[in-house]
Amino acid sequence: MAFDALNITTAAVSLTTAIYLLPLVPHLFDALDKTLMSEIQAKRKVLTFMSFLCHEIRNPLFAITSTISFMGDDKTLSEEQRESLASIEQSAHLMLRLVNDVLDISKLESGKLRLEQARFDILKMLKGVAASVRTDIWQKHGEAVSFEYNID
Repeated sequence: MAFDALNITTAAVSLTTAIYLLPLVPHLFDALDKTLMSEIQAKRKVLTFMSFLCHEIRNPLFAITSTISFMGDDKTLSEEQRESLASIEQSAHLMLRLVNDVLDISKLESGKLRLEQARFDILKMLKGVAASVRTDIWQKHGEAVSFEYNID
């Protein structure tokens, strides 16, 4: 009998709470809708800014990579200078890839991204990574480092 009284009391409190809160539901949905719309607008502004910023960064990076390519044709460069240029080129291409990835995210979110399949030279990529690591070690520790490439 006490258990039944507890159940009836719990049901009465739940019903009273629901009746009290029911008029608040439309206001909660309106507040949620306004918040979501505000978030969507803020996201659009950020994506627009990021897209603009990436385009502004990409133009100088093209100039840098073009200049590096031109400098690489110089026959009077020492091997050390060529390795330094390769490291700079690798870093510039990584930055360019990062910028392009940010732009691709914008395209993806707007439904305009198209995937493509492309071949690449993995040995060239690994040599570029090694040159970048070598430069980092030299800058941090003042030591010259050489890597052996023995790939059959």
